[in-house]
Amino acid sequence: MHRQQLVTFGRKCGFIPELISRSPPKYRATDYEKRYAFLQAKGVSTLSDSELRALRKHYKTRFDSHEITEDELRDLDRGVQLYFQLKLDDRVRFSCRRAERRGSPRLNYLVCTEQFVDKNAHVREGTRAANMVPRYFYYYIDYYCVHRFRDKEFMLFCGENIKTEERNGLLMIDGGAGSLILEFVDIENIEDLCALVPGQKGEKFIVDERNILEKRLFKKLRG
Repeated sequence: MHRQQLVTFGRKCGFIPELISRSPPKYRATDYEKRYAFLQAKGVSTLSDSELRALRKHYKTRFDSHEITEDELRDLDRGVQLYFQLKLDDRVRFSCRRAERRGSPRLNYLVCTEQFVDKNAHVREGTRAANMVPRYFYYYIDYYCVHRFRDKEFMLFCGENIKTEERNGLLMIDGGAGSLILEFVDIENIEDLCALVPGQKGEKFIVDERNILEKRLFKKLRG
């Protein structure tokens, strides 16, 4: 205690310089808004075969079939710059599964994303025009990364897509969905950080931000 008082007194009198608190280094790719930033760089990682397949699927979905070639997909760079945190709007930090500490009670890598899907995807190609509509998807984020493709850097996360079902306007994780699907998603699709709430019979419910909950309940009331 006496030592701490001496240190405090020394700083006030200028004998001991104040330590400058530095913010952790951030990274933001050129074409992304200032609201997005990666933290905790973890070096370069090499994608596994399953991750590479998921990344190919991501780019194939992102670009129209006539805009991307099979050669480009086959020759994708396996190297990615790895990160363990995403900072959004300087207000919230999203973590990832790889950064989780053993015994940690927090789950801050369950996210809701909004992505566009084709309602006519089940119809044979060329029979009907694409009808793109927004839809919410939920993921456990494994890690964040920057991948270079076509001389551009893409800020992505790699995560497991969670199968869900609605029950009386509430969103529940489908426990019988089998293996989770590994996917790459652009961070611009992230809507919010979600909470996981256990039910009375072992169910697991996802709690969204208020605006998404209201949309879901309003849709349910409209029938």
